[in-house]
Amino acid sequence: MLGHREVSLLRVITLLTLTIMNTKPLTLLTVGTLGLAVGFGSCWYLPGGFRARANSNQTLVANGDRGPGVIKVIKGLLNASAEALEDGKSVEGKALLLAAMAHPAASHQDIEAAVEFAISRAAAPKTSLQMKCDLLQGVGAKLMECVASAKDQQELSGLFEMRDKLVNLHQGVAGNADSALLAQIRKLLDKPASNSMHNLAASEEWHDFMVAKRCAPLGWVQSDEIIKDVTELIKRAALSIPERKELEGLMPADDSDLNPEADKLGVLEVKKAQLAKMLRENSGADVVAIPKVLGEQSLSEKYEDLAANLVAAIRSSETIQLRAYNLWALSRIHASEMAPGWNSLLAPIDTSYLQNVVATMYGDVSRRRLDAESQPAMRASKVREMIRQVKIKPTNF
Repeated sequence: MLGHREVSLLRVITLLTLTIMNTKPLTLLTVGTLGLAVGFGSCWYLPGGFRARANSNQTLVANGDRGPGVIKVIKGLLNASAEALEDGKSVEGKALLLAAMAHPAASHQDIEAAVEFAISRAAAPKTSLQMKCDLLQGVGAKLMECVASAKDQQELSGLFEMRDKLVNLHQGVAGNADSALLAQIRKLLDKPASNSMHNLAASEEWHDFMVAKRCAPLGWVQSDEIIKDVTELIKRAALSIPERKELEGLMPADDSDLNPEADKLGVLEVKKAQLAKMLRENSGADVVAIPKVLGEQSLSEKYEDLAANLVAAIRSSETIQLRAYNLWALSRIHASEMAPGWNSLLAPIDTSYLQNVVATMYGDVSRRRLDAESQPAMRASKVREMIRQVKIKPTNF
């Protein structure tokens, strides 16, 4: 209900409003000035009363008499935080918990209850790692803000004791993520090296480690073994890249090694596809981020070398593939110079992949053999066969 002074002010404002329509300009100016003065006085008066009540509340808190309403508010915030965290709303739950700790009337016991609640949530098996880290980091920071308002040495010691519990738990959470990642890396070391880096970057253990390290408490240090084992993974991936001499050994010796079916790939093409897959897996954004997360510059250089070696191996495969194709075409061109079925030898050759010298020989031989055909119908038949014949591609090598 309004007090006597508020009612009086309201009446004054009402009377001023009713007389405005019939007031002369000079009088209107005077009334307007008075209205502003009254309004200013009202605005000054209400905050003054609020400040008086706030000071009164602070006095009650200082005396330990907070009243049932304040206690219900703080407990309500804690209960709402618990419900939000239970529903998986980590951001909302954390905000409510910090609001309870930051309440002006929160006592040392309230803060201790909030910290114990955060610790219990962080220790629960069903709580996600992100939620654990967010809670421990946020509550720890808020606890340090409470240190400035500690009333005595005993309360100060209690706040630091709670902070130590938070830090120890937080370090344990980060350490568990570190150990899980190390175990995952060592599992990958026992598997083929072709996609090990990609599997590492896509693993749940790597994701958890990134979360734990991003929110890690002061004093926590990741295991040196992780960097060592990741370096070993990169080394094994680099050793799996074939050398040029090895790729040249995949060249087909004769036609019997070729698969003329267009949907079948030759050994060189298969090897090239494997190398291209390795390149995609080891140069993806998730993989190349590993050195940055681990904070090891030398790993970035190893990744660059690995990618460069993979690209070089792919280019070598293509070069050897085209050379093998031209050697195969050259053997057919030589055979077609004297063979009765010369057109069946030349027909599968795709001239778009021939080197200049080989293409020139192909043109000379095919022209000479066509000119040797005395019957126009037979010449036209052989030309149609050479055009319609399914071509063998370099991918068959």
